[in-house]
Amino acid sequence: MSKEKIAEKLCEIIKEILKDQEQDTNLVTCERPLNEIGINSIYFISLVVQSEVEFEVEFEDDFLDLDNFTDINSIADYILQLKY
Repeated sequence: MSKEKIAEKLCEIIKEILKDQEQDTNLVTCERPLNEIGINSIYFISLVVQSEVEFEVEFEDDFLDLDNFTDINSIADYILQLKY
């Protein structure tokens, strides 16, 4: 799976998380900083859990911190690294 496809799926997951919390999903882009699109530490953990299931990976404990990622592309890079 390409980085672009991973990033697209991450965007879908984030939009679902934000929609479930009645947050604005119009700000979700791959390049926008996660804090600008409304991702906080609680939403980040939900994103990690759903990503682990979707991409069949397991985030290392050291990477279970929102501060390790700046945007969706950085998460996609990490998942790609775990997969290959």
